[in-house]
Amino acid sequence: MKLLYFALRSEAQYFIEKLKAKKISSKLFIAEDYFIVIGGVGKENTIKSLQEFFNSYKVSTAFNIGIAGTNDQKIAIGSCYTCTKHTPFLPFKPLYTSLKAVSQSKSLKSTLYDMEGAYFLQVCQKYLPLKQIHIIKVVSDHLHSHSHITKAFVKEIMIQNYQKIIKVINA
Repeated sequence: MKLLYFALRSEAQYFIEKLKAKKISSKLFIAEDYFIVIGGVGKENTIKSLQEFFNSYKVSTAFNIGIAGTNDQKIAIGSCYTCTKHTPFLPFKPLYTSLKAVSQSKSLKSTLYDMEGAYFLQVCQKYLPLKQIHIIKVVSDHLHSHSHITKAFVKEIMIQNYQKIIKVINA
């Protein structure tokens, strides 16, 4: 089984639908080969939800899938990147995890910003080898404006990238 870990329900919704996942609880779904966990935003939610998950379930591979901002205006909204390893299916971008939403940055050009990735890695490394832990992010904004990031918008950019992401997951 593989873990597909999302912070937001809107990030996970299309995966739940497409994979015909069955609801176990409000934050846990199961499909044929996948556990889908919706852990919540930020450090505390990520650590708590992952520890609870790993205390009850075992997986062969873990994927953190979600949205991220970038300070690089040349990166298109809706672009999808892997942030842990180079793959033939998605380009690579480094990821910086922040304790709060980042609204601007003059450093780390062409970096993606999120609020869960580093904590996802930290917890998963207690249960899995690093080579079996992956982070995939879809660009949602250019840091300066978060007003367009609605649930519908997030679901739409996840739908647009579903095939690419599934290809990486099933590689």
